[in-house]
Amino acid sequence: MNAAQLTAFKAAILADSSLAAARTAGDHGAIAAYYQGAGSGTVWRPVVTTAELNTAIVWTEFIALSVQVQNAYIALIQAGSVDATSANVRAGFSAIFTGTSLANLTAIAKRVPTRFEALFSVANVCSVFGQTVAAADIAAALGS
Repeated sequence: MNAAQLTAFKAAILADSSLAAARTAGDHGAIAAYYQGAGSGTVWRPVVTTAELNTAIVWTEFIALSVQVQNAYIALIQAGSVDATSANVRAGFSAIFTGTSLANLTAIAKRVPTRFEALFSVANVCSVFGQTVAAADIAAALGS
């Protein structure tokens, strides 16, 4: 974490009354475990593989698309994965798919953040996506 993130994390730890006993006891492991627990809301995933996407598509819907639209999908997935945090990528999927396929793709591209990730999420995009929190991170944050 950078200095600004450590400062924000420290403020969140100090503001959370449910962590008072763990803070007093210096139980950084318990605080880390708390922040690794499920948060609220959803965050877009920065890496969604083509294999995952292909399991979400209703292929009869895909076959019904024009060749140009099918080619747009193929262009979108050429790299082997997509970055669902990109509004442009999400707009591309919305332009290509409708109905069940779009709903399935959207569901795959999101997940519930950890409490830690939720702290650093803006507009469902998380700057620390996938990072785990350890006792040493809590010590660093509280020492900042």
